Amino acid sequence: MNRKEIFNQLAKVFIFSTMEKSDVARIALRFKPVVLNPGDTVYEQGNPANGFYVIVSGKIRLINDSGRRSKDYGILTSRDFFGAEELVLKKSRILTARVESATTLLRINPKDFYWMLQTYPALKNDLVGMVKGIRLGRKKQFNWLGKEEVIHVISRKNIALLWFSLTGPIIFGGISILLAVAGLFVSPKGIVLGIIGGVLFVVALLWAIWSAIDWGNDYYIITNQRVVWLEKVIGLYDSRQESPINAVLSVNVTSDQAQRMIGTGDVIVRTYTGSIVFRNVDRPSQFASAINAYWEKSKELSRISENEEMERAIHERLYENSQNNDLPGEQLIVQTPTAPLKKNLWERMFGNFLRMRYEEGDNITYRKHWYIFIKKSWQPLVVFVFLTTLILFLYWPFRETSFAFVAGTTALIVWVTLYLVVLVWWLYYYVDWRNDIYILTLDKILDIERKPLGREEKKISPLESVLSLEHTREGILGLLFNFGNVVINVGSTKLIFYGVHNPAEVQHDIFDRMYALRKSQEKERAEQDRQRMVEWLSIYKRETEEAKEKNDKTPDFY
Repeated sequence: MNRKEIFNQLAKVFIFSTMEKSDVARIALRFKPVVLNPGDTVYEQGNPANGFYVIVSGKIRLINDSGRRSKDYGILTSRDFFGAEELVLKKSRILTARVESATTLLRINPKDFYWMLQTYPALKNDLVGMVKGIRLGRKKQFNWLGKEEVIHVISRKNIALLWFSLTGPIIFGGISILLAVAGLFVSPKGIVLGIIGGVLFVVALLWAIWSAIDWGNDYYIITNQRVVWLEKVIGLYDSRQESPINAVLSVNVTSDQAQRMIGTGDVIVRTYTGSIVFRNVDRPSQFASAINAYWEKSKELSRISENEEMERAIHERLYENSQNNDLPGEQLIVQTPTAPLKKNLWERMFGNFLRMRYEEGDNITYRKHWYIFIKKSWQPLVVFVFLTTLILFLYWPFRETSFAFVAGTTALIVWVTLYLVVLVWWLYYYVDWRNDIYILTLDKILDIERKPLGREEKKISPLESVLSLEHTREGILGLLFNFGNVVINVGSTKLIFYGVHNPAEVQHDIFDRMYALRKSQEKERAEQDRQRMVEWLSIYKRETEEAKEKNDKTPDFY
């Protein structure tokens, strides 16, 4: 690679994308190309840090081999970089970097890397922030990540907001200390005042701890598939807002005077249905640049993949399959839904008795949480307990008092009738809860609400129309029993899964189906375009050969 090509590659990497072109060109002089084959190792875990790498093409897998089982941290592709963590921390290699396919890297040695950080402080701050985010991501181990999903950037709210939130507890704690001192040392009978001051100091301390943990529970994340805002308020609220990276329309940064003074701002990610606002992001311009960079990368990778498939199809049609032009290379495999098995009445009513999530064929069905059911059906349950208690009271075998008026066949009929009424009453609520379901198929989402012996309301939304997802868990009960709402933005409307168990998992299921559907549709459209292009080229080749044969048969009179 020549210097211009190295410069062009570095300019696409987001940590260099905001720098002046002259600075990037100066840095490019320090990078050297490295070509590796599948199975090669860039560096081993535990070895000294030997450089910082940028991927031009190919795939690199990061692995932790320190435990009994190796931990896979995903695959990096073009425009990604790695190896900075150990150089910044001045440690030996924490992970092993292994080559998955033919790969070209750009490498800068440690000496030039430290020169780069010293010469460009803003770049140093970006890399240090990236390293902190990478380490935080490995520590947190977010369970909503997909199998091939890799975290590239993690950011938080500006730390100045933490100190601002601690202002109240600090003032409150100072007042409590003054009260305690005044009670214990100034007033001769101020023991009560001292105790009150001590209690208030404990309250201030707990308030400060709560504020610190609350600040640390908010994360802004960019992966190779989506942008995510995780927000959690201890004991009250838990949510995740996200949008697929390829659904992003634009990224803007806004800030007022106060935010600019402390180096923070709001990053607004616009999608087709609205916006996701990442509030008070630390170093917002860098975060926005990262979103833009990985958004552009996703489009570039899609174009590269499409071009490779086009080249393969043309080669197979024009050369390898020239004897049979009716076979267009690789046939497109379309996934067909698996039909659920038919069930009898008992299986339909009680086959998934109290299950809040179950799968039938390719369909995933969600019900509202048990808490919602119990909240609806508490009245017949209370009546059932009352009747049972009353029977035990009246018919206790060792009771000396006789209740002849509740004995006999008539009393038995009355008790059975009452229990049947309570059972029917409870079954009504059960069927009502059971019929209020949300179904996720391979290509659509259904919200079905059907009253017992009443009308049915069904809302259907294609998965391809979903542009962003959000889930919330509100209140202590929602956090304790892990239920909440999943908000699905569809066009100008919203589809809401109310009160579902583990809303984070539901959101993850929907995102996985969206991603799989989008990939399938992209592959199908690309295959159709390829076949159309191959047909045109095949016709062109045939016409060219026929014209050549005619020219060869034409007698030469001159």
